[in-house]
Amino acid sequence: MTEERISVIEAAKRLGKHRKSLPRILKRLGITPSSERRSEHGGQATAFITLDDFEMLSQYVSDGECCVASENGRDTSSPSPDQGFFYVIQLEPELDPGRFKVGFAVNVPDRLRVFQCAAPFATLIATWPFHRSWEKTAIDSVTPGSENLHTEVFRTFSLDSIIKRCSEFFSLMPDSRKCSRTSQA
Repeated sequence: MTEERISVIEAAKRLGKHRKSLPRILKRLGITPSSERRSEHGGQATAFITLDDFEMLSQYVSDGECCVASENGRDTSSPSPDQGFFYVIQLEPELDPGRFKVGFAVNVPDRLRVFQCAAPFATLIATWPFHRSWEKTAIDSVTPGSENLHTEVFRTFSLDSIIKRCSEFFSLMPDSRKCSRTSQA
């Protein structure tokens, strides 16, 4: 007798998550989906998990444990493509301490590694929970008076003032994890 299964697509719908975010969470939980062809999916190979695995996944997501903690204890990766973090990265701390990059990332450590290919001394200064739809507004709000060097790259005389503006901006914003796509569209 085979165990009852649920498709990963259906699991994502029930959990209110983007379906592309679940494989990473499943891997974190040590759950390996099976691939099955079913007529209700047009004969396409579809990933399925057991109902026990779905229960574990559901508990993990509902506990808010779906983010990976960074070295400093802050959450810096998110399972949703619309939920993530606004970051401030100092690009050249020694040679040009006022040059910084701001933006949105679902996974901040991965984004920092990408920047370090071009700027090996780049340093993560701060992150805040963030919804993708806020990006332009946040950047416009925190960078007045800064010299715009390139897309999302600026130079300031005081990086502390940028961090202060970010903190003030995000203190006014709702909890990004509670923002749905429809309310942010």
